[in-house]
Amino acid sequence: MFKQIPEETQYPNGKFQLKDGSIVYADKLNYGENDVFDYASVIFFEGKIAHMQVDTDSSIEDIDMGLGVSFENYTVEPYKFGSG
Repeated sequence: MFKQIPEETQYPNGKFQLKDGSIVYADKLNYGENDVFDYASVIFFEGKIAHMQVDTDSSIEDIDMGLGVSFENYTVEPYKFGSG
């Protein structure tokens, strides 16, 4: 659905160590600019989004619609970078 950035290292089935020391294997993929976001880094665990960082000017509602997901039961932490 979205184009991966070929210049960035992708980690399909990457090895991650959690804070408690346990090891899990997940996919960390990086996606480039499209209608929903400018850049996204996404970690998929067991076929589901476990963590997503998105650089965008879109609203949460626009991202919901563009990705076809709902952030209703998830924590969304907006960050603002740059000078305003």
